[in-house]
Amino acid sequence: VMTWQFFNEMDLAIGGKSDAAAAWVAELASYVKSIDIHNHLVANSYSFEPGLPAIDALANISHTTTHMYPLANLTADAMYLLKFKTAAYNKPSYIGEFGRQTDPLLTPLVLHNGLWAALAVRGAGAGACWWWDDLIGNPTYMAEYTAVATFMANVPFHRLSWTQMTVSSSS
Repeated sequence: VMTWQFFNEMDLAIGGKSDAAAAWVAELASYVKSIDIHNHLVANSYSFEPGLPAIDALANISHTTTHMYPLANLTADAMYLLKFKTAAYNKPSYIGEFGRQTDPLLTPLVLHNGLWAALAVRGAGAGACWWWDDLIGNPTYMAEYTAVATFMANVPFHRLSWTQMTVSSSS
């Protein structure tokens, strides 16, 4: 178990954006933290990319989770949102689902960008592709995961000091 996630895309449920929903998550997060002897992470997820501040800001929510199906630029949207949420809540942010809203067929570029964009802005890990069933046994897609896994295994993230870099291009 990596994370106790209380509700998937809670904002789509009737009352999922209400004060009562936030109070329920707060109570549940506090209770789970009090009984979990292994100190697992605790989170919630939303279909609306910015999430719900009343819940994401809770002290017992370990990290924020974003689902991303942008109409245009997955990379730019993911990088902006993860940077925003990490700064706003002072906790890690994770892309729990990603894909392209306008084209449900996964392409190698969409997979590549969804995996690497999160890492480029110090997300809590590579993004999780929703269309995993298209990936099983496909060497084109598996090579993307292999590259990310190799990179992650060889970078001592916990011992490095990170600074933001800005790059511009004329094209």
